[in-house]
Amino acid sequence: MNRNYAIEYDILLSKVHRWGEIIRYNGALVIQDIEDDILNCLELIKVNRDVIISRVFKKKDYSDHSAIEVETVNICLLSLAIGIDLELTNNQLIELGISALLKDLGMNKVPKEILEKEGNLSKEELAEIKNHPQYSVDIIKNLGFGDNICNIVIDHHERWDGKGYPRGKTKENINYLSRILAVLDGYNSMMEERPYRQSIHGYDAIKEIIGDNGKRYDSGILSVVVRSIGIYPIGSYVALNDASICEVISVNKAKPLKPVVKVIVNKDGTESKNNNIIDISDNNRFFIVKSVLVS
Repeated sequence: MNRNYAIEYDILLSKVHRWGEIIRYNGALVIQDIEDDILNCLELIKVNRDVIISRVFKKKDYSDHSAIEVETVNICLLSLAIGIDLELTNNQLIELGISALLKDLGMNKVPKEILEKEGNLSKEELAEIKNHPQYSVDIIKNLGFGDNICNIVIDHHERWDGKGYPRGKTKENINYLSRILAVLDGYNSMMEERPYRQSIHGYDAIKEIIGDNGKRYDSGILSVVVRSIGIYPIGSYVALNDASICEVISVNKAKPLKPVVKVIVNKDGTESKNNNIIDISDNNRFFIVKSVLVS
């Protein structure tokens, strides 16, 4: 059966949006429905992982959805892909995916004027945002989720060096599945625009994550994320040394700086009609100059 992955992505995004509305009006979510959504996401990734990841990294215009909602769906899908690479059990994958979808529900309890504020946040405003993991746990406990999900959610903003929140946990004291979400949360948040800062894309975002030096993230998980997603993720765009613009269509895990790309704009600036494919790892004539943002 052919599946429209863009539609599947949009359906999940609409559900996350609806959940936020339900929470704001003190409604209840159905646990089984959320578990079914995660099982569906797992199936999608196992069937066509590259298409799903490319959907995450393609520039999208969702004026009806908040950045947090888009980020939630992206991190859920990426976390499941990384969880498979880390050889998590099926139960762990389900718990990881559910936690990714629910971890920011507490943001619905943060005043909208704080979330949409342009410019620097005050100490009080920042403190309110840092309350959102506990708000999320309060919500999901009331929904009937167990301790495993709550423990993952409460730790997802803890840092390897102990400077995270809300409890200042360090290293192995941080829930293992939370550490996966922490890396992806940090990476994806750089790539999404915020009222108070520009987004970072492609290589620059990954470079900042790689330069962490054990401050925020578990280096073992970080290395798997970099190998799996790549320095230039599938679905992102790059400029080559001949001035052509290309879409990344495959990641080379052994040589992350040299993915397989498809030419979309020729070196003379015209639209490419022949879908020319270049494996940069097998062609010394080409190298990537920079990542680019394509509307």
